[in-house]
Amino acid sequence: YNTDNSFFDKLLTLLNYFIENYNSMQSFDDYMVKNILDIINYIRCNYKYDSVLDKKNKYDIYNNAIISLNNSLQVNSEYFYISNGLARGILSGYDYKFNNFFVPKNIKQIIRTSLCYDNFFYDILTKERKNVSDSEISILVMNELFIYSVNYFRLECPKILENNSILKQVLIENKKFLIGFKNLDDKDFYTLKNLKKSSKKILKEIR
Repeated sequence: YNTDNSFFDKLLTLLNYFIENYNSMQSFDDYMVKNILDIINYIRCNYKYDSVLDKKNKYDIYNNAIISLNNSLQVNSEYFYISNGLARGILSGYDYKFNNFFVPKNIKQIIRTSLCYDNFFYDILTKERKNVSDSEISILVMNELFIYSVNYFRLECPKILENNSILKQVLIENKKFLIGFKNLDDKDFYTLKNLKKSSKKILKEIR
């Protein structure tokens, strides 16, 4: 990873924005707080400080972020997962029903995993088709995480999906693969049902 000071400075800026944004919505949960604290600690230990003053200034940033996290409220923590689950089409793919705005742990983990792959899929989708290898395309075919990210991009950055030959190729391959699937166990059923439904919907929209 590119872990020079410039990278750490950008990451700190993003973290501070993230903390401020989700604190205002009272949407943190223990998992998020722990992850952010781990990242801050990693930056603190690996940053190459130019001087004593530079170190002091950076430690002030770390400490302010930590104080904000320690004072964060978690009143709407489930809302974060529900909103992302709906935006990504994850909740529609499972036999999930709202129960006092509680999201089961297994679905939370799927949502977190989906978030982790957004940047990877974004990078591929914003390339020209000639610059994307067949092996990269094969990674996207029948990949529910890819579909989850595409659903999210439809809301947040729809321009990258317009006339996107990479996305169209993947969706057509999904459609071919999904024809005739029957007698699936529960996990495969919900996964493939969601892939089929989402792929069909997205393909119809982009044509």
